[in-house]
Amino acid sequence: MGPRSGRGPFSPLRLYFTAGQHTVRHWDTKTGQWGEFVRQKTRLTGLTVDPDGRFVVTLGGNSAYIWGLPDGKARGELKHPLIVSGAVALPGGRLLTS
Repeated sequence: MGPRSGRGPFSPLRLYFTAGQHTVRHWDTKTGQWGEFVRQKTRLTGLTVDPDGRFVVTLGGNSAYIWGLPDGKARGELKHPLIVSGAVALPGGRLLTS
């Protein structure tokens, strides 16, 4: 899975990528700094960034987890009866589908 980008209020561009089986890291392209963004209990199988840079969605097992940007606080969990295979967010924050 390749890196995903999102515009946050503290940086012109941040890249988010998986590191290991449970961790999402971020890299601030302006400052060159990187660090751990979130860690989830289930194995990461995917991630997407809201086009408006307000949240990140990680996938694992039968759930999609929503994390706020830039703080990384848990914002919600979307549970599914089957394994989650993808997530897409539309600009404006009006729709998130997984």
